[in-house]
Amino acid sequence: MRLLEGFDFSGIFANEVFWEYFWKVVVSIVLFIVMLVTAAVVRRMFARAAKKEKIKDEARTRLSLFKSLTVALVYVFFAAVIISLYPQLKVLGTSLLAGSGIAVLAVSLAAQDAISNVIGGFFISMFQPFKIGDVITYTSKNITGVVEEISIRHTVIRTYDNRRLIVPNGLINKESIENSTFGDSKLCVYMDLGISYSADIGKAMDIIEDEIVHHRNYFDPRTPEQIADGVRPAKVFVLKWADSAVILRACVWGKTPDLATDATRDLYRSIKERFDREGVEIPYPYINVINKGENE
Repeated sequence: MRLLEGFDFSGIFANEVFWEYFWKVVVSIVLFIVMLVTAAVVRRMFARAAKKEKIKDEARTRLSLFKSLTVALVYVFFAAVIISLYPQLKVLGTSLLAGSGIAVLAVSLAAQDAISNVIGGFFISMFQPFKIGDVITYTSKNITGVVEEISIRHTVIRTYDNRRLIVPNGLINKESIENSTFGDSKLCVYMDLGISYSADIGKAMDIIEDEIVHHRNYFDPRTPEQIADGVRPAKVFVLKWADSAVILRACVWGKTPDLATDATRDLYRSIKERFDREGVEIPYPYINVINKGENE
């Protein structure tokens, strides 16, 4: 307190410059709070609109991108208003950019990726090689998941073990993407099953077909003409002769990739149990050891 003794505060409060900047700081704080509230309201409005059942996945994808773009515009608008309150900041920024070619070059290089991501987001929204809810495989990483969000900068993929892969839009636009639900959400998942050479192939194929058809996720892909022609409801065929087994392949159809994948997990167990009950042998590797006696 001794340091403040004799200090004239009245001179500070009487200074017009002090009050000018004091009110500018107050206004800046108020504008900052308004900016945060506005951004939160915009996010909530878009989130509420995206949850409506009548909105298609294509529109939901565009809403996700427009949400990010609108929030970014809100931040830019309020930041520009706050900066405009301080003329010195504008002069400082102009001086730095004009006097430092290296800084300009660095900013330009950094902005290339940002601009690439923004343009990539627009291309995804416009041409929609994938949309929110699609099951895609990011081939370069061999990761499969569901598209959860498409923002102005990146795309979020939720994997089946509930992790999130965040890929910049500029990067994902350059990669080959396998879209399992593009144009048609129905999917066929192959099951390869081995039976012994001594097993009844016809019986094994009938068991596999019966288990597939009676699964709760089963989808019949046949057309009315195929049904009339007697095409079987599930496709099961001999794939190849392996070293110790005859490999049968079955095609399991589902209305969505998730339903088809879940069905195969259940069918591996139910088919194994049926094979055990009805005497269809599943081969496994084993070794015969022959011990020859000395008298032989």
